[in-house]
Amino acid sequence: SKGVTVELLPVSNGASEENARAIAEYLTSKMAEDKRKYIVIGYSKGTPDVQVALANHPEARAAVAGFISVAGASGGSPIADSIPGQADRWIKQFKMDKCQGDISLGFKSLRRDVRQAFLSSFPHPFVPTYSLVALSNAENTSKALLQSWELLRVFEAALDGQVTKSDAIIPEAKYL
Repeated sequence: SKGVTVELLPVSNGASEENARAIAEYLTSKMAEDKRKYIVIGYSKGTPDVQVALANHPEARAAVAGFISVAGASGGSPIADSIPGQADRWIKQFKMDKCQGDISLGFKSLRRDVRQAFLSSFPHPFVPTYSLVALSNAENTSKALLQSWELLRVFEAALDGQVTKSDAIIPEAKYL
């Protein structure tokens, strides 16, 4: 009714580069049909996936008017650094082995050294960019994330159970 179309693009659980290609292909194919630019929202690991798409695919960048990161892992997550074996255990525990993509590669692309290297290579956002951060405390963190919340508290007091506030804010983004 207001000329707004909402679309959802599910991507695999693979590495950010793989997902970035899928995002870029989607955006460029859609722009062939409709020239309106997108406001892209990336949630959690979707944030680095979109950041890589915007950095590595200029054709996708041309299709984006703005980017909003929601609880995104732009700077990585100490969880990916601290407990590399945890990913394999979660995959088995939550029966995620049927998910598309290589979850272990997806998890590795969230390591802080990987994300910080990306941010060093691409220090400025390519489109107007906004960061919306989620924060929780011990009382309102889900039981499933409480163990990782406790671990992250060692690194920073402001966090959401998966990523710290400072890692969720994209450099030079407007903070929401």
